[in-house]
Amino acid sequence: MINRERLMDAFRFLVKIDSVSRQEGEIAKELKKILGSMGAETFIDNAGEKTGSNTGNLIAKFRGTENIPPLLLNAHMDTVEPGRGVVPVLKDGTFTSDGTTILGADDKSAIAVLLEVMTVLKENNIPYGPIEMVLTTCEEIGLMGAKHLDMSLITAKYGYALDATDTEGIITHAPSANKLEFKVHGRDAHAGAAPEKGINAIHLASKAIAGLELGRIDKETTCNIGIINGGIATNIIPNL
Repeated sequence: MINRERLMDAFRFLVKIDSVSRQEGEIAKELKKILGSMGAETFIDNAGEKTGSNTGNLIAKFRGTENIPPLLLNAHMDTVEPGRGVVPVLKDGTFTSDGTTILGADDKSAIAVLLEVMTVLKENNIPYGPIEMVLTTCEEIGLMGAKHLDMSLITAKYGYALDATDTEGIITHAPSANKLEFKVHGRDAHAGAAPEKGINAIHLASKAIAGLELGRIDKETTCNIGIINGGIATNIIPNL
């Protein structure tokens, strides 16, 4: 039932649309048009006001033909850099970029699949329940679109997110990351004229970091200090 050529054409079309994180407006506009033509009721939420993207998340609702609980299907519209001006190349049945950019298969391959699935369901009159398709923004920079998704537009209690390299199974659990930001305050003073009047915030921070256990903590936990900022000049004892 899957139309391979149609699926490939959809993928080609999608990857040619620039949609790096926070610049998903054009692809959201095109997908809204496509999904609307397929009979979906479409919405753009206000997540863009919180993520800094030029669009919100796209939600498309298909009524379905069966009176059963709705199913959520999710993919994300954004890509990483370098993702502008993508030229897809098909060789031996596999798509790649031309080498100057990423391809954007993450996650536009999933979007192409979702479009094909809905097309197949409809053209073959296959019974299906209500479907809520959620296409998010800013996934590549911290799942920001999903975090600010307007949940008042969603009624589904379960669903599938299509964004993994393992095509043989379904992932039900995934790792998470907790990010902590610490500010260490000292007292500024001239490092040459009056160093005894200062308290060096960088020195204090280094002592605290030296006492941390970093790297692999246990089988499931790692810890890392990734970014340090402080001071304004080499002749001033830093107070932050």
